[in-house]
Amino acid sequence: MNKPFVFRGFPTFPALLFVFLLFLFFAGCKKETDYITQPAPAGSLIDPAIKPKVVSTYPANNAMGPFNVYTPGVYAAPYFLVQFNKLITTSSLIFGNVRCQGGTRAIITRLHGSYPQYTNAVAFDLFDSSEGLQYFYRIGVMYTVTFDTLVTDVNGNHLPQPFSFSFTPEPYFRVLQVLPMNGDTLSASETPQILFNSTFPDSFRSFVHITPPVPGAWYGGFSAPLGNPTTIFYGPTMAFSPDTTYIITVDSGAMDYQGHPLPQAFTSAFRLGSLPPFTVKLAIPQNLSTSVALNNSVFVTFTRLIDVSTVSSAVTITPHIGNGYGGFIDGFNSDPAFDLTPNTMYTVTISTALKALDSTSLAQAYSFSFQTGDFAVQFSTPTDGASGVSRSPRISQIFTGRVDTTSFPSAFSIVPGVKGHFQFGSSEVSFVPDTLLAPNTNYHVTVSTSLVNIGGYHLARAMNTSFYTGY
Repeated sequence: MNKPFVFRGFPTFPALLFVFLLFLFFAGCKKETDYITQPAPAGSLIDPAIKPKVVSTYPANNAMGPFNVYTPGVYAAPYFLVQFNKLITTSSLIFGNVRCQGGTRAIITRLHGSYPQYTNAVAFDLFDSSEGLQYFYRIGVMYTVTFDTLVTDVNGNHLPQPFSFSFTPEPYFRVLQVLPMNGDTLSASETPQILFNSTFPDSFRSFVHITPPVPGAWYGGFSAPLGNPTTIFYGPTMAFSPDTTYIITVDSGAMDYQGHPLPQAFTSAFRLGSLPPFTVKLAIPQNLSTSVALNNSVFVTFTRLIDVSTVSSAVTITPHIGNGYGGFIDGFNSDPAFDLTPNTMYTVTISTALKALDSTSLAQAYSFSFQTGDFAVQFSTPTDGASGVSRSPRISQIFTGRVDTTSFPSAFSIVPGVKGHFQFGSSEVSFVPDTLLAPNTNYHVTVSTSLVNIGGYHLARAMNTSFYTGY
């Protein structure tokens, strides 16, 4: 018997936002040369008598943003760009030689994309040293970029003295983007979303409105289902009307988590686009797919926003996977409680009892089937036969199902023997040696069929790999 429906948030939002932001990137990104204001004569770029120096930066020194480069969460443009009077050795433009300071957390600089060995115009990205993710500018913070004298040109000349410039990229709390854009139409399977340049508390939602009102709620802040604290999005419980213009308003005075107020009210208008037939838009796993991993979820989206209360009565999965159905704004998912059964055909059926928010029934019943594979190793690192492997590697395996961690230590072996410890993810296990491996040595790694997944199914085939360490 199916378990009751459980609301689990809005997992399609990242996909919608990705498409939206990808468009913005290709529409708005620029090449490094688009920012160059002082092109140098070709001969001077390689003249050994000329010492290297910075001749142009974007943003300019002491400039106040926002700027037409990186914007938090919007598109993959670089954070800053620099032009030299000489061809510079790109390998000298490394973190340490190029530093960025600002805020309270250490920032890592890295070249934006790939470059030839020598160039006179370069762009940089910034990364958070503690998280490894792209750095998120703090509001009101001035950042200072410094190029050390270890930066060298094509002739081996060093910068005569360090060069620094400063800029304030995000001087105030603001809306970065709204979906749909002002005056555009909203797809029947989408919902309004607003992206800000800073995190905000849950109380922020009370400052955001849609008029005329539509029953539902705004989601965002640190308790958002997606855990995206810079985005707010609407979850309607009734459909938008196709013949109405809606206005989104964010009140002036709404504050981010640090107390920075929105300088003025923000408004944006949209209308609902044409209503397509209410049908399945995407089903995962794909119909008739084979060798499906045992930890796969069933995931289905539709061409309109759905009435999530109708999911549990409209959907059946045979054999039953034991974890009910989680509905979200335009679809549902079902996660297996103890992994899917190996080498089994599953069938998902969706009846016309499923309804859209406007009470339209699914145009016709829909079903799809898929076949699972074995409980097996999907990927292992170091790869079999690898040479010159670091003497302090993580020896990792990713499996097609979630691992019963109590069965792994006895199933794993490495020869020559090495003391170490295990780190467990749901479907990934890593063995981390406590000491350096021996140099120039062939190691053999085995995971035996005594390993079982959380459903109690054994590894179908033992994994045997070997690798050679370097010196």
